[in-house]
Amino acid sequence: MKSLKENNKGFSLVELIVVIAIMGILAVTLAPRLTQYIERARLASDQEAVNTIFTAAKLANVENPIGDDQELELGWAAPGAGDPTSMFTVSADGDTWTLVPEYLDQDATDGISQAFLDDMKAVLGNFELKSTNVEPFDATPEIVTQIILSTDSNGNVSVLLDYDGDGSEDGEDYSVSE
Repeated sequence: MKSLKENNKGFSLVELIVVIAIMGILAVTLAPRLTQYIERARLASDQEAVNTIFTAAKLANVENPIGDDQELELGWAAPGAGDPTSMFTVSADGDTWTLVPEYLDQDATDGISQAFLDDMKAVLGNFELKSTNVEPFDATPEIVTQIILSTDSNGNVSVLLDYDGDGSEDGEDYSVSE
């Protein structure tokens, strides 16, 4: 019995190097998969945010229609205008409004009724996109990811999550429509 205790001296250097090498190989092979899963989770979260916006727009359009063949681009508030995860701008016909959480007041102009904005705010509150594309624009980075809310000639609402900001659905873009 005594000889067993004396011979138990721990792991050899070779055994430790083999274990570290195996852990390194596992880390190298699993890291890309982990980042893919994280990105998929972000995209799924963004799609849920778009579905919420779609629901808010449908409800607001029923109560206070914005008209047929209209398009609203929902982007982010300008840097310094507040928390960009809880504010976005609504742009239509060249004019811009900031749609903010419902505890802040917002005035509507140019054909977008205050009632429509209030209905959207009541449903939305705060929302956040997890994945956004940012491009440098002069000294201030420009977030090119946008959300386009549109109605067709029959008044049906559709929402497009446009990651690259080109205004059309392609690649990883996501859309919901009636």
